[in-house]
Amino acid sequence: MYQVLILSVRMNSKLSYKYYKDTLRIFFTLFSIFILLEAYYDPAVIERSFSYTSIQEAINAANPGDTVLVSPGIYYEDLIINKSIILKSNDPYSTIICGKDSDTIITIKANGVIIEGLTIRPLEERSKIGVYIRSVNSCIVTSSFFENCDVAVKLDNSFNNEVYKCSIKNCNVGIKLWYFSCNNSFYENKIISNSVGVDLRAYSFASTVSSNVIVNNSIGIYVSHSHDNKLKRNVIGENSFCGIYLYGVLSKNNLITLNNITRNKYGMYLWLSESNLIYRNNFIDNKNHVYIVLDSYDCPNEWNASYPEGGNFWSGYLEKDEFRGRFQNVTGSDGIIDKPYIISEKNVDYYPLVYPIKDLTDYSPESKYDFMIALIIVVILLSSFLVGFKLKRSTYKLSL
Repeated sequence: MYQVLILSVRMNSKLSYKYYKDTLRIFFTLFSIFILLEAYYDPAVIERSFSYTSIQEAINAANPGDTVLVSPGIYYEDLIINKSIILKSNDPYSTIICGKDSDTIITIKANGVIIEGLTIRPLEERSKIGVYIRSVNSCIVTSSFFENCDVAVKLDNSFNNEVYKCSIKNCNVGIKLWYFSCNNSFYENKIISNSVGVDLRAYSFASTVSSNVIVNNSIGIYVSHSHDNKLKRNVIGENSFCGIYLYGVLSKNNLITLNNITRNKYGMYLWLSESNLIYRNNFIDNKNHVYIVLDSYDCPNEWNASYPEGGNFWSGYLEKDEFRGRFQNVTGSDGIIDKPYIISEKNVDYYPLVYPIKDLTDYSPESKYDFMIALIIVVILLSSFLVGFKLKRSTYKLSL
């Protein structure tokens, strides 16, 4: 008999904050307030534990905000989560959900659900959707393992969800974004040996794929009729067909930057896709760095930023760097090859880089925290840590 626990945590506190113009005054004032609160405020947290013989039974009994803690074992269940709970285990290697009769192992039908620390692996190879997030928002899938799924994680008409620190291998599709889904983030995942690593399609937009390892798939990242997405800081290598595939007239205004695109058959493959910005990537040892389908030659894309930020590094392109400046007409080297890298007539990198980019840090304004905000975050974290010393816990357990 396997054991499934529900941990229910409740805490009430009333804190008031004052804002000051001077950053240091904000820091020391807030810190002092939290120290005083910690000294006399003794919040109570009640933790209740109940044991169940199936995961779905525990989910049905849980209240919004509860945690369903799954003990190690193999579970043959199809799960439906229709309330905002956390479903997790403390041993992802030994806590395996295989599904049963449905085409989907875990279906999420509520906002704010968190899936953490599970292995999701159907019995039949590439036969089921692992986690299906459908028409809901603000869900998280993290620190989990997916194997042998049809689609590991599918998001359909969903917004503001995150998939991160997961391992996905031997699936037809690793992560699939579908039908007007937007503002989703996929980062720090290992996506290996799938047919398609990440699939953005059907008018999905404004999502971010960043800091992933996407290797040994057929297609690393596929973008079809989807726009305004960001693909950045990924390792995209050794994919048998291509690293990044842009398809369709609606696949435009995508930003592709700071990626290592290495040892693919085609680094990038473009078909009827235009108006994308592709710069500061390393194209290294691909059989063909970029392939543009013949009927797409008139579809222009931008392959460099303005001077001196430059374009991309193209291995094997060994032209000289003897001039500098916006027009490369002033004597002196600047790390930019003097002669443009021509892909097609309307696809030209005017500032190809002499050396690979070693620092793939994103320096865009959106990635920088304001110093004042950073201090406030530090104060809140410190105060939470201090208050945590006074938590009162009482445990209730019911075995069925």
